[in-house]
Amino acid sequence: MHTGLSPEWDRRFDEAFTDLVTHDDDLTRAEFTGLIRASWPARPAPDPRLPGAGPAGSARDHR
Repeated sequence: MHTGLSPEWDRRFDEAFTDLVTHDDDLTRAEFTGLIRASWPARPAPDPRLPGAGPAGSARDHR
């Protein structure tokens, strides 16, 4: 008999989890998006030293 702590159970669980995640693109995308949003709650401000970092839609003069 195998318990919930046996290596055999762990291996079957890992395989089932891997199958679930790799075969469900929507779940994978939703989880990834959730992790990114939790890690970076706001979009960083553009670095003014970089070309094109002005406000959206503005043209910058690069002479």
